[in-house]
Amino acid sequence: MLSSEKIRVAIVEDQYEFRLHIEEVILHSHECSLIWSASTGYEAINQIRVSDFDILLCDLGLPDMSGIQVVQEAHKIRPHSNIMIITLFGDDDTVIKSMQSGAKGYILKNDLPTNFINDIKALHRGDSPLSPKIARAILKKLNLINNVHNHHPLTPKEYQVLQMIASGKSLKSVANELGNATSTISGYTKSIYKKLGVNSMTQATYYARQQGWVK
Repeated sequence: MLSSEKIRVAIVEDQYEFRLHIEEVILHSHECSLIWSASTGYEAINQIRVSDFDILLCDLGLPDMSGIQVVQEAHKIRPHSNIMIITLFGDDDTVIKSMQSGAKGYILKNDLPTNFINDIKALHRGDSPLSPKIARAILKKLNLINNVHNHHPLTPKEYQVLQMIASGKSLKSVANELGNATSTISGYTKSIYKKLGVNSMTQATYYARQQGWVK
């Protein structure tokens, strides 16, 4: 995304006051633009089919269907877009189903900051914004905290990449330091995700820190 381009945001939220709040934050942002908003799953899916967007903010408790169905359709129709759940529901099964359906971020409404543009920007650049409770629920569900093992399954190069990214370095910086193409480093990160059972470097780093592999 060029610096002059705004992040295109779509909203699915049935609660009028809450939807209005989200719309106002986006409309007053210099970094984002509001593409459309919907109050039902049916309306949202119709919009998804005809209107492109970068970020989809989706509630789960919709009046006509589960928001997870909307997430599944959005992920299928526009796989390049990033989806963040914003909801009151934080039970483990709902969280896992949402992430498996294609959501990359999950924020509980009670944890949503007044100005959540930073979460949208983080999602757009490839991070996975998660409420602390949600992050822990995901890791517990995947047995990444309770079933601790001492030896990591990564190759020496994958482990080196994980350590460097966990220290705050970007993929490009890691590639430059190791003398590899950025695409090569991206390939290592995908292998790391698969071996650790996660879907973002945020989760991989959190898990690695839980195990004491990185500081």
